[in-house]
Amino acid sequence: MSTPAEAKIVRVLWSRGPELDFLPRWPLVRASTGQYLFVGVEGPNERNLYELSRGEGGRAEAMQPKPRQDQLEGLFLSPGGRYLLFNANRPERR
Repeated sequence: MSTPAEAKIVRVLWSRGPELDFLPRWPLVRASTGQYLFVGVEGPNERNLYELSRGEGGRAEAMQPKPRQDQLEGLFLSPGGRYLLFNANRPERR
């Protein structure tokens, strides 16, 4: 942004509440679908991946049942936007 003093809020995507009280980090927009993705950090170090769809009333939905202490961070989309890429130290799947 060339003139920060002239910045304006266009749309509020999400606001904190008692049910979803976390700090949003690494926001990402999938332009092809209008889907917003971000990591929500709760407590000292619990993280979960959230999605927010454009026009769905501003309700963020968790993409896994409960947050994990797995250092989930740094969201990116693959070229073409088909795959979500992230960094985490999750244990191997069995």
